[in-house]
Amino acid sequence: MKPTNGFTLIELMFTLALAAIVVTLAVPGMRNFIHSNQATSDANALVGALNSARSEAVKRGIPVAVCASSDGSTCTGNNNWAVGWIVFTDNTGANKGSRDAGETLLRVGDALASGGTINAGVNHIRYLSSGLTDSAGNVTFNLVLGSGSDKQTRTVTVTATGRVSAG
Repeated sequence: MKPTNGFTLIELMFTLALAAIVVTLAVPGMRNFIHSNQATSDANALVGALNSARSEAVKRGIPVAVCASSDGSTCTGNNNWAVGWIVFTDNTGANKGSRDAGETLLRVGDALASGGTINAGVNHIRYLSSGLTDSAGNVTFNLVLGSGSDKQTRTVTVTATGRVSAG
């Protein structure tokens, strides 16, 4: 008699049960991994915008500001940076930290696609031509993504000297 090729029903059920266990264990860890990478990416985008503003202020010899912006051209005037941000020359003297007519838009940051939040105690950061900020002290941005056991947090700090760090 020739042996048959294939699986028995018991072997197939065992394999499916084992696959279900592996998937059940892997999915929460994968979701946490994705949220962690997204939070890091979002924090790095903000750090890049702040460093770019500082560099442009020194290079151009004029103040450059970064503010929260939901439309990509004007400042929102609130502390919710998750809606996006803009980097612009802030040299007209009127409305410091708010984009006025004649001020050049340098960079636009998109809203967080991840549904997270970025809150800070200020609605703008303004770099002087020396690379220093006009803030009296440190400014901290708190990024939060996800909730519960999937919650990821990142902190971006801007010192009065203009140095940006993320953690």
